[in-house]
Amino acid sequence: MKSIFMVVAILFSAETGEIYPRTHPTFTFDTKDQCMVFVNKNYYGLGNALMYQLEQEQSSDTVLQIGCGEFPKSPDKPIIDEIGAWQTC
Repeated sequence: MKSIFMVVAILFSAETGEIYPRTHPTFTFDTKDQCMVFVNKNYYGLGNALMYQLEQEQSSDTVLQIGCGEFPKSPDKPIIDEIGAWQTC
């Protein structure tokens, strides 16, 4: 099965003590290198957009890291169903 790479943020919830991933629904890449180049060039913008989204959700969760994750490309099951997503601003 073919894989895709997505921007993934790792978040920390002080309320629950949980560390969890959250994907960005807009950006997908064919290779890890393409994804990492994008993340490195846009790290602060991605982080600011996610922090803004968390504020809109009235969440006090903290962004620990932003990077790339590999996911199976399956037309039967959207990735967003498995991992929470942040919205674009």
